[in-house]
Amino acid sequence: MIGLLEAIDRYRPECGVAFKTYAEYRIRGAILDQLARTSEVASQASARRKALQERVEAMEPDAAEPFDILRELSVGLAIGFMLEDSGMYLAEPEPASEDLAYRSLELKETKRDLLAGLSGVPDKAQKVLRLHYLNGVPFSEIAQLIGLSKGRVSQLHKEGLAALRASLSSAKEREA
Repeated sequence: MIGLLEAIDRYRPECGVAFKTYAEYRIRGAILDQLARTSEVASQASARRKALQERVEAMEPDAAEPFDILRELSVGLAIGFMLEDSGMYLAEPEPASEDLAYRSLELKETKRDLLAGLSGVPDKAQKVLRLHYLNGVPFSEIAQLIGLSKGRVSQLHKEGLAALRASLSSAKEREA
């Protein structure tokens, strides 16, 4: 309808083109424009869901015990959220003003520890983690950038998270 209304408003008979032909192109163009706008929003939402699904699939633990599976999954998700800087700490009610300084310092130290832990991750896996979490690049684009298959990028992601977990665990043990 919008295309037809635009065709009525903009049609110039002196150009020598039949109204039917002119209107057909205007209507088709309006339909394609709307589809592109709708598709872009849908594709962005789809890409976000796909990236989250890839993260969950890449973090599937190898352990057989239910408690081990739960522990591995929760640690993996926590690391993913921290690396993504999702603001997970703000989901809780804001603490009193005395606690804000402590929480801010705690968050800075956690980020510092994560970045330090990343330096101990093998180069390719580190590159995948940095591109995915720090730059928000989906696995399919990382695969193209590095020249690997999407499956291999997923494997590197899983290996990188495992190395990061080990690095953070050993750092905590040294502190204790």
